[in-house]
Amino acid sequence: MLVLLSAILVAGCTNNAADPSTTAPTKEVSIGYMLWDTEIASANVLKTVLEQEGYDVELKVVAVGPLYQGGLADGQVDMTISSWMPTSHASYWDTYGDSIDKVGTNLEGAKIGLVVPSYVTIDSIEEMNSVKDKFDGKITGIEPGAGVMGLTDKAIEEYGLDYTFSPHRALPWQVSSPVHTQMVTGL
Repeated sequence: MLVLLSAILVAGCTNNAADPSTTAPTKEVSIGYMLWDTEIASANVLKTVLEQEGYDVELKVVAVGPLYQGGLADGQVDMTISSWMPTSHASYWDTYGDSIDKVGTNLEGAKIGLVVPSYVTIDSIEEMNSVKDKFDGKITGIEPGAGVMGLTDKAIEEYGLDYTFSPHRALPWQVSSPVHTQMVTGL
């Protein structure tokens, strides 16, 4: 009993938590990401790794424009791995890049563009007008402000495509529907 009481007393006397000079600073970090399946997964993997290294991690859902403007550039988020460079988010980098530190690349060779269901037998943008009826002349994109949206507008103009184009936040639901009658932007 004496040994047990001595152990409790010693443990109580050696608690350094009350002495701020002996405690390590709290490591906190915030990760900004968009609500895209790829970015949700990537942000959560990074969160898990950082937590294993002792960080307190806060995930912050942010649309792509605010991610750069009010998030990274203004310090409201510490980091992101949701930057699709050098093409899709290039305009944001051009505007806010001087206020953001690029650390490195986490994915090489990712493509963006237009995608169609496998039953459509075209393989170039030049052929899109020939299958316009299969898509009711519509291209559905992801959220407004995403770089692929601006690039699709540019492709419609440059290739003389006879399509209307609009963003749609529910795009994954549309693509997974049983009737695949949509031309969509793709990452």
